[in-house]
Amino acid sequence: MSASVTGLSWGSWMWRHWPRRWTDAGQSLLNTWQQVLLWLNAVWVAERDPDRREAWGRVAPAIRMLLRAMAVAGRMDQGVTPAFGTRQLARMSGYDHTTVAKHLKRLREEAHPLVERIVPGAVVITPAWP
Repeated sequence: MSASVTGLSWGSWMWRHWPRRWTDAGQSLLNTWQQVLLWLNAVWVAERDPDRREAWGRVAPAIRMLLRAMAVAGRMDQGVTPAFGTRQLARMSGYDHTTVAKHLKRLREEAHPLVERIVPGAVVITPAWP
């Protein structure tokens, strides 16, 4: 059985809706630490969104722990696309790897996702600014 490691990128919604002045010809002017802190602020806002909390339901504490584990993974990997698999995130969040995979899938399928799945070697198409 082969395991594939996929990177987890901070949600594209935040980057598509962020003010244009923070980018310079497609390159972010924020360093890695600032991008992780920016993502943590987006997580903080998402946790207080009543619609999102209602959608998360009883698993909201597990999702919150997973999001914090992803922030720690970003700090450890020193990048905004940490290449941590579900087993590493499970160890960091304290949940089973199948539970982490289920919650990651749920987070990816939201209307405004906080995470994206990045497969190594795949072409990533960034959305154009409106």
